[in-house]
Amino acid sequence: MADSITKMLEESGDPRGPLSALNPFTTADLLNSVDTSLLSNAVDIKHDGNEWKAIVKLPGVPKEAVNTRVEGNNLHISADIEHSILAGGPDITVESNQTKKFSHSVVIPPQYNADKLETRFENDTTIITIPKT
Repeated sequence: MADSITKMLEESGDPRGPLSALNPFTTADLLNSVDTSLLSNAVDIKHDGNEWKAIVKLPGVPKEAVNTRVEGNNLHISADIEHSILAGGPDITVESNQTKKFSHSVVIPPQYNADKLETRFENDTTIITIPKT
């Protein structure tokens, strides 16, 4: 009996391997279902004579997940994004919890006053403004 099961699994022809007949999911299936747009982000730095701005685009990230802090003349921007993914088939359901991290640091020019940093959120964009001293 074990030989006939092994033969059936080997003949399944599934590129995920012979055990896929018993488990309709692979880790790759779960990872492919993740919205990778959260990983693509952009940080634009703009400054004129009056203010310095960091514009951070994080699609799908709620404002509560975005953190900003200043250490010396460095601005640190970070976000932890948690996802719960459900995948399944007729006889099995798999839940995967994942955390994605975003982190970016930038030097604030000395002519700008980091003590007066202001953060505002517009849709999926965090805008950090620092006035000139």
